[in-house]
Amino acid sequence: MVDSWCPITCNSSNDGPQKLQNLGILHHNIQSLGNKVLALNVLLSSWSLKPAILCFSEHWLHKDHLLHININQYKLVANYCRNSNRYGGTCIFALNDLKIRELPFLNNLAREKVFEISAIELVDFKITVVCIYRSPNSSKEIFLELLDETLNKLLTKGRLLVLCGDWNINLLEENTHQKALQSLLISNNLQNTVLCPTRVTLNTRSLLDVMIRNKIFYHSTTKVVEMGFSDHFALVMSVLVHSPSTCSKYVVKRIFSRRNIAKFNDQLKIELWDEVYSQFDVNSAYCVFLSKFLKYFLHIFPLKKVFSKKGKKSGWITQGIKVSRQRLQLLYLLKRKMALSVHTLNYIKKYQRIYKKVISVARQRENDQIIQRSINNSKTLWQIIKKESGNGFTEIENISLEIDSMLVTNPQDISHQFNEFFVNSVDRLIHLNRNCKNDHATVNDIILNPNVLFLVPVTEEEVLKVTSKLKTKISAGFDEIPDMIVKQCIQFIKKPLTFIFNLSLSSGIFPDQMKIAKVRPIFKKGQKQNITNYRPISILSVFSKILETLMYNRVVNFLNKFKLISNAQNGFRKNKSTFTAIQTFIGQIQKTLDNKQFAFGIFLDLSKAFDVINHNLLLAKLELYGLRGIAHAWMRSYLTDRTQFVEIHHMDQKTFKIKTLTSSLKAIKHGVPQGSVLGPLLFLLFINDLPRIIQNAEVVLFADDTNILITGNDMLSLNEKIQNVKNQLEKWFYENHLIINTEKSKVIFFRGSRSTPIIRSIFSLNNKEVVCSSDVKFLGICITEDLSWATHTQYVCKKLSKTLYLIKSLRDSVSQSVLRNVYLAKFESVLKYGIIFWGGVKKDSETLFKLQKKCLRVVKGVRNRVSCRNLFREFKILTVTSLYIFEILCFIIKNRIYTTQYSDVHGYNTIHKHNLYVQFCNTERCKRGVIGMGTKIFNGLPTELKSVNNFNVFKKKLKNYLLCNVFYSLQEFFNNC
Repeated sequence: MVDSWCPITCNSSNDGPQKLQNLGILHHNIQSLGNKVLALNVLLSSWSLKPAILCFSEHWLHKDHLLHININQYKLVANYCRNSNRYGGTCIFALNDLKIRELPFLNNLAREKVFEISAIELVDFKITVVCIYRSPNSSKEIFLELLDETLNKLLTKGRLLVLCGDWNINLLEENTHQKALQSLLISNNLQNTVLCPTRVTLNTRSLLDVMIRNKIFYHSTTKVVEMGFSDHFALVMSVLVHSPSTCSKYVVKRIFSRRNIAKFNDQLKIELWDEVYSQFDVNSAYCVFLSKFLKYFLHIFPLKKVFSKKGKKSGWITQGIKVSRQRLQLLYLLKRKMALSVHTLNYIKKYQRIYKKVISVARQRENDQIIQRSINNSKTLWQIIKKESGNGFTEIENISLEIDSMLVTNPQDISHQFNEFFVNSVDRLIHLNRNCKNDHATVNDIILNPNVLFLVPVTEEEVLKVTSKLKTKISAGFDEIPDMIVKQCIQFIKKPLTFIFNLSLSSGIFPDQMKIAKVRPIFKKGQKQNITNYRPISILSVFSKILETLMYNRVVNFLNKFKLISNAQNGFRKNKSTFTAIQTFIGQIQKTLDNKQFAFGIFLDLSKAFDVINHNLLLAKLELYGLRGIAHAWMRSYLTDRTQFVEIHHMDQKTFKIKTLTSSLKAIKHGVPQGSVLGPLLFLLFINDLPRIIQNAEVVLFADDTNILITGNDMLSLNEKIQNVKNQLEKWFYENHLIINTEKSKVIFFRGSRSTPIIRSIFSLNNKEVVCSSDVKFLGICITEDLSWATHTQYVCKKLSKTLYLIKSLRDSVSQSVLRNVYLAKFESVLKYGIIFWGGVKKDSETLFKLQKKCLRVVKGVRNRVSCRNLFREFKILTVTSLYIFEILCFIIKNRIYTTQYSDVHGYNTIHKHNLYVQFCNTERCKRGVIGMGTKIFNGLPTELKSVNNFNVFKKKLKNYLLCNVFYSLQEFFNNC
């Protein structure tokens, strides 16, 4: 067993007594980390002090899978994963509290099989740890060259270095490569601390694994340990280092406990709000209200220090499990050193299987108990899933930015830089775009709506209803008041709020303090020091959300009443979705190709569409749509004089206090407010006239996702239409100051079959060429020029494979009921998106069906050849085919505009009166379309299902029917009719 290492004290001539500690670094060639995580957690829990660093060779995992590894109290800090071959790989885990710096400059030295390197720096100790694996059959010469180059990059004066790994060079045998390695180490003042064999069989003894250090280390020892995970021993180095600061990490936050909320409500109960009711100006009334509300809020929910909890001991790892683990390790040693009988070897295998089962059941039982004891079972369940899948540990990562070749690390300066960038990037984009320099834009193309929106007074009941639909979130706007608190206390503030909201609607003024946005920078991808790799997330006051929702409801009711929103718009609208947009577009293409016509698609990407909207243009359009008078004044007030500030979190490296820093306020002059309730609706109204302007083409919109389909009987007429649409698009976008990103936009010539000649022509907008592609991502669906679905199903298969591994990584830690929830949330949700378009093609759905069955077997914990029919019934899960049937029928019933029922045409009581008319199609592609297949499947349903008129009842009965009849194919379904 590994000895525990503990802090010791020694004397220093300069500073007197100085605390030192032994820092543990472990390396093990583990030969598949994924299936040994639970046993590894048990082993580590039996050590009184854990190694600070865990280095593993041959983890055998893909990078996406490695991210799901959960080693209790550790975080993944560096890794190398193979791309072309299986097995291999290296990774490094560190204790959660350690400050780690990655060493990306070594990544370009990595070579698959030859030099698989992971490296980190322990910031507090100034120690560099490098883990390298070399495959047995790879070039030793290239390995030594790359090792030499690595050492040249790493070895600097006074810097401590630890090299570990399985290099597959036997240091117990003298040969050319062993001597070359020893010479390289000596020339760099390095020493291998491992002297005994690290891989022992009955016939061989080899020293293949190394733990190498500088000779400048104060003190270090290395132990060889039997962990029982592979045919290699593990190595544990204990390094004597100075202890870093031991200040506990803490964050300053407000405690929203039930008791505190009850106290808060008690204070609000006795407040009369008379001062609010005496105000005639909405800004004054809201200021008085907010001041009183915050007085109670800050008193009951003061800021308090909350210290981060150290990793809890795993309760499921009982003393009995630890004893069993020790016994198993002893059996491994016997097996390695002695020639055992077949009976004894079988006993060890059986003991190993039982041990694995015991620790799995223990872990599952503990997680089930945690869920059962919690108040919010669903939230706790997903917290456990997040933790068990390796995503449970989160820490504040301090941001640094490179601005004009200078590194900015001061958090206050960083908040200002972010705010400047987020606001100025929009201003700069508008300034550079020639469309936005048009000062004489008109909106004469919009037909004047003679009706005017009248703002009906708000009632207390309406305020209660709107507030009840708020999400229970802790995040808050600039006033620090979370949505959750307002939901809890709305009964005691509904009256003053109703007064303020009515004052706002009657005066046409939106309160100034509701116009302040708090912005948080969210990292996307790429270099973290590049400010362009961050996007802003805006958080508004909860009271602003309520007032906006009240206005939103009035505007939407008005727009719907007079049918002012274009049917081409599918975004943010009731009974519209991405599916209606996709079906409109693809259905028209299928119909066109079925008639042997030509089709050309334009898929536009707009640059910061919501952010660059010109307020004067928007207000002019709102007036024409009927938002005049007080409503128009209110919208003008809502859009103007808005400001924002950026908030970032920063951990002080000396005190470990997590600070919140904010920038100064900066004015927002363009766009609709991000993170707002009204913003998306205002954008829809801004772009609403585009479909009417584009003649002789089908425009399909989903918010700012703008797509145009042009069809023609021949190429000559098609090209003429394309040129006309091009001119119309350029004119509209010029007049409306929106910016087309031609680099991300695409066009496609659709063709009837793969045998049809490929057409590639040059298409440009504003004298900039748009790529003519063979495929495009359209609202999450991969569309190709021949409308085949292989590309999309491959994309879905790749996503589902990642989810399958997630479920595999969870199966030893959570129960089957939890795994089923993960399946529904992570697997089925991806599987069913867009299935109505591709699910009818057998060859495309078969691969996904195999993956689905594989996933179901993992959930149940059965072998690969076990039949899944009963498993689908047991877990109440629909097969890919049944899911396709369910989704396509729900779409057809919900969107009756696409179909006609016999009973709608005549009143005769025939046996087919509930059937749908079958549309005529020339091609198989058209027959396999949503309408063709949906009609055919509906007509194949039992009469008792077809006769159901209520949509919700139909859904319930249909699902029960599909769960009872586990259909593996459409042919099975039709045979069952």
